Amino acid sequence: LLELYADPTLVEKPALLSERGGAWYSEAALELVEALRSPVGRTLVVDVRNGDAFADLPRDLVVEVASRVDRDGAHPVGGPPLTRAQRELVLALDRCQRLTIRAALSGDREVALEALVANPLVPSREVAEPLLDAILEANRPQLPRFFPEDRR
Repeated sequence: LLELYADPTLVEKPALLSERGGAWYSEAALELVEALRSPVGRTLVVDVRNGDAFADLPRDLVVEVASRVDRDGAHPVGGPPLTRAQRELVLALDRCQRLTIRAALSGDREVALEALVANPLVPSREVAEPLLDAILEANRPQLPRFFPEDRR
């Protein structure tokens, strides 16, 4: 989308926006582009590496927080320490996301199952197993590593 918005002849919202969903996404994207090009910048809520924003979270964990966005990028604004419950939820979601990435890169079904089981919204392995089967089958063309037999 950023590449599309870089085109000065663009006069209508790109069709790609309708595929992404989410109201006001185009306005948020434009605010981000404007802030990145501005010598002054502005504060926006964006996904960034934690760095030192939350001392009790890993530095490389991605957080969605208010950040000062300018020509040099996005710089998270620190906040108060998370409560124990908040920290546990953030770390559980991070574990789920890291496992999902590992599974996508490897095509390892067991790692994919572990990722679903780690998701706080999935109550059990018994729920995760058929859910994984359904997710993989519904997205089969985009997940060739999980289906090596299709490559023959």
